[in-house]
Amino acid sequence: MHEPAERRTWQGIVDLVMFTTHTHDRLHDVAETSGLSPALVRAILSPSFSAGRPVPLRLLSEQWRCDPSYVTSRVSELEQRGLVERRFDSEDHRFKTVVLTDKGEQMRAEMRELLHEPPGFVGTLSPAEHRTLGALLDKLARASKGTACG
Repeated sequence: MHEPAERRTWQGIVDLVMFTTHTHDRLHDVAETSGLSPALVRAILSPSFSAGRPVPLRLLSEQWRCDPSYVTSRVSELEQRGLVERRFDSEDHRFKTVVLTDKGEQMRAEMRELLHEPPGFVGTLSPAEHRTLGALLDKLARASKGTACG
């Protein structure tokens, strides 16, 4: 049976991102370099964090699709390392927010640099193929709304 193009595309993305040793090894290299666990690396790299913008803990729980206690635990670990800071929500003091510290912003930038260094096999594409693939991935990223648990 012939699989639909959308399914073949998605399967290729999943296989490339989830099941190549390059992705797994790179995440663990970044974790080792930063002194953080892979879960904390995922947390600090979460798109939920924007430069200087506090994020409500409850929103992190929703976006990461995680139990609030898991988010609280990850935030506590990051806070102990001076990478995030908890604050009271400026609009409702009953709730807490979390924001990356300057140290957290710097570490996030360094992690992104390491993660975004392409493995050798990416060089098999021509410049035109890179432009096309980049535009297509940007389009998919804009259409996607969810983030995963760290």
